[in-house]
Amino acid sequence: MSIILFVALCVLQMCDVYSTKRLLDASVAHEANPVMRFMIEKVGTVAGLILPKLVVLALAFAFLMQLPVILAALCAVYVVVVANNFRLVRKLM
Repeated sequence: MSIILFVALCVLQMCDVYSTKRLLDASVAHEANPVMRFMIEKVGTVAGLILPKLVVLALAFAFLMQLPVILAALCAVYVVVVANNFRLVRKLM
C-alpha cells in the first residue's frame, strides 16, 4: 500500500511542478508558498520548483513508508493543490 501512495505522491508532485510552471509563465499566479518562492528567486523557476519537491519525496521515502496514513494525507493535500492549479490552467485556454 505504501509504495502505491508514494508513487501517487510522485505523480502529484510532477503535476504540481507542471501546472505551477504554466501559471507562473503566464503571469496569472504567484507562488504562495514562501519557501518555494524563495527557491524560485534563488535558482530559477524549474530548479526552484523541482529541488524542494525532491527533498520532500526523499524524506517521504525515508521516513513515511511505514506510515501510510501520513502518505495518504500528503496525497490528499496535493490532490487539492493540483486540482486548483489545473482549474486555473484551464481558464488560460
